[in-house]
Amino acid sequence: MVEYREVELEDINTLDEYFDIFGHDREAVKYLINLFLDQVYDLQEFLEEKGHTAEEFTKWQKQKETQSYH
Repeated sequence: MVEYREVELEDINTLDEYFDIFGHDREAVKYLINLFLDQVYDLQEFLEEKGHTAEEFTKWQKQKETQSYH
């Protein structure tokens, strides 16, 4: 579990809930963004270790967008 200022972040489901708890505290927002970026980089590293490429992801993402809009 990831905790910030004695709050379990996994218990927060929306940005509205996050701001209800932390307000517009700049340090809290920076923490959340850095946590998100760390998770994205870890996921990218994990996928690359499994043999996937950034190009495959971009292709998959474009297909998903096309399916969602049509």
